[in-house]
Amino acid sequence: MSKLNRQNYFSLENIIFNKNKGIIINDGELINNFNWKVLWQRKIDNIENQMHHLQNKYFIIEESIDYYIGMTESAILYMNALNFNDSEKKEKVLSYIRINDNNIGSIQNLTFDYASRNISEYLKYLFINKKYDYDNIRNIFDTLNFDEFLWALVYARMYFPNFYFDTYDRVISGIIDETELLKILDRVDEYENFLEEIYVLICEQKKIPKITWY
Repeated sequence: MSKLNRQNYFSLENIIFNKNKGIIINDGELINNFNWKVLWQRKIDNIENQMHHLQNKYFIIEESIDYYIGMTESAILYMNALNFNDSEKKEKVLSYIRINDNNIGSIQNLTFDYASRNISEYLKYLFINKKYDYDNIRNIFDTLNFDEFLWALVYARMYFPNFYFDTYDRVISGIIDETELLKILDRVDEYENFLEEIYVLICEQKKIPKITWY
């Protein structure tokens, strides 16, 4: 498959709205069931270990990291509280690991996961790039045939701040200066309001439990 055709096939629209129907798979056929909670906890453990050895080196990180670890811990607790009997039978679809303007055509950026992943990562993409419009998001939600479990996963993943952790990783690796984190920190209140609005829009589709962490 040529690079051009690959980019068309793995387009943002196709993957977000699950138009590549032939790629949908079921648990046990090609992959094991993903456990977001384990991956998120592992991320927290790794960061806390790193911070133990990096004291007094990254002051912006030291001032902000506990907030984002707290968000992640809330997402983990929320996932633990979910009790849907058919959750392990949900099919997986071709999904983006991350969504940004530079990785749409990258094979390395693809995985198989719940369809919820694409939606939550797309919402975070819209927020980070200041492209979000609640009427447009409502229209997107209206096209999705999600049950309570998949909507709850969308909401839980919104509380996993990978946009902060990805920037953190680049700072620790020496790729960027830690002042780049200020672009995220300056919008903390805006993101909290965004989470509130997303929850309201999800509940227009299906009623799900709410995270109350702050």
